[in-house]
Amino acid sequence: MKKYSSLFIWALISLFALAACDDDEKPAAIDTDASVVLSKDTVYFSRAGGEVKISVTTNASPITATAADGWVATTLSIGEPTELVLKVAKYEGSHETQDKKKPYVSESDTTALVGYDPRMTTVTVNCGELSKTIVVFQTPEDLLIPEESTYLNMCVEGSTMDFQWNGLELTVNFYTNGEPNIDYPWWIQPLEYKKKDGYEVTAKFKVLANYGKARQGKIVLSYGEETLTCLINQKATQFNFSGVRKSATDLSRSMKGGWTFTGVESPDAVDNLLGGVLDTISAAGINVVRIPCQLMADTTVSLDFTFAYLKKVVEEVTSYKVGSDPMYAIISLTNDGWMKKNIADTATVFSRFEKIWTLIANDYIESDYHVIFEAFDNIGETDAREQDIYYARLNQIFVNVVRRSGANNFKRCLAFPAYDAETNGVTTFPADWEPEDRLFGSLPLFRPTDYTQPGATSLFWGEPYKSESEDWSSYTEDQMKAFFSNLSYKLATVPVIINACGSIAHKSLDGDLFADSEAYYIGQIATLARDNFMVPVLFDDAICAEGSFGVISLSDSNVRIQRRQYFNSFVDAIYPDEAE
Repeated sequence: MKKYSSLFIWALISLFALAACDDDEKPAAIDTDASVVLSKDTVYFSRAGGEVKISVTTNASPITATAADGWVATTLSIGEPTELVLKVAKYEGSHETQDKKKPYVSESDTTALVGYDPRMTTVTVNCGELSKTIVVFQTPEDLLIPEESTYLNMCVEGSTMDFQWNGLELTVNFYTNGEPNIDYPWWIQPLEYKKKDGYEVTAKFKVLANYGKARQGKIVLSYGEETLTCLINQKATQFNFSGVRKSATDLSRSMKGGWTFTGVESPDAVDNLLGGVLDTISAAGINVVRIPCQLMADTTVSLDFTFAYLKKVVEEVTSYKVGSDPMYAIISLTNDGWMKKNIADTATVFSRFEKIWTLIANDYIESDYHVIFEAFDNIGETDAREQDIYYARLNQIFVNVVRRSGANNFKRCLAFPAYDAETNGVTTFPADWEPEDRLFGSLPLFRPTDYTQPGATSLFWGEPYKSESEDWSSYTEDQMKAFFSNLSYKLATVPVIINACGSIAHKSLDGDLFADSEAYYIGQIATLARDNFMVPVLFDDAICAEGSFGVISLSDSNVRIQRRQYFNSFVDAIYPDEAE
């Protein structure tokens, strides 16, 4: 195929010009700690022109921006980061293009591509002694034309690309001299966008499996005044969703209360769990086990290791029954540092997060409704607005990844962090592909922290213990009730899981006032949760010591002596009728 590459020649000439210097001139010293990062280093404008904003992140000064040619105007707004605006007017120059005799380009006839080479210039951004170059193109005439097979299969009037219910991949081949916008429905996912020599582009997509009704959609590419539309038809299958037929509301009524297993990464802890701990909690009537996992997604070895134990635990949990119903397993990602928001590395966090949930979703694609996925637990951002934006992005990635894996995951119940108990902030809810009541809101609850957390300054909580010591938490039962009422109101549209609650053991003796107060506290929390139709999950850090949350000893599968009153109070609260 003949290739039209004058723009690349211009780019090379520009780069040589920028590199040229006087060999006798000694270069100025450069601050080795200085840095410059541009959000874009190549910009395409259509014939109509317009504006493009580029972020300049630097610790050097002064900052200037200069265009090599007058048809690009630059404006700088200094800040953190600095914003550079490139403005280009409509192209008014002369140009010659071939008349398009066909609405597509074929391998044997590429004459339709003649005359579309864009003009090119550069913008130099100087930050102190450092500089970066932005290459700017503008097309004299906008080019967006399909390759022959793409046109005949998807673009010509009356033609569509037909897919079976299970989807598979789709390839769109086209030619363009710019960077087109691409729109598509949610059930078509982008896989690859690859430029070849000249103007040739290959874009690959995945058509997701379709459960329900046949559907039609289109991929629309647009650049300047040019538009390319590819039509897609897909059949449907009536998948048997009997394994995940229950909604989140249904499950919240069946889930009495839960316990946290924090040792999925430890072979000994897993063996102890399977060796008797499940007997202990199921005998007490606890029918939910929440399994937080520390998955870095950075090495295959660590992932394989943890996934093997996770699968073993989930299979064992869901094989136990409380009454006639199997226990529920909630798989959650826990934050061990890598998920903490880092402005410079959010792309890596999102990529890892998506990779992990893709692996988990595929592993449990055939599991029934007793397996619930929870996106992650509290990460703990300090800025409420930034936390909401960050959580919302992670939550949406989570929902999209699980739903598009198909089969039972299309209707599986999912939980997402919905509320910050410390700031009273509600997280923006993710958009779910499956609108039939399949989302839980989740949150940890350790109010008041001066009583519940390690290093607590208060040794007692609750009105009955007010006179016992000056070290009494001033956070009252009425305040706790008001908190739950407010929480119930703010999260009224989704069932709620209190994914971790409880208090530390303040002293090591059984039967004393410290144990009485702890039992009173957890009983109040669990009762308020159930009264507000929420599912409480007892937090257990597996540390059997004063100042820890440990409840059940993994070494002998028994409830610790000094925590029996506390554990029994929780169980009585989730089964109030039997307690009476």
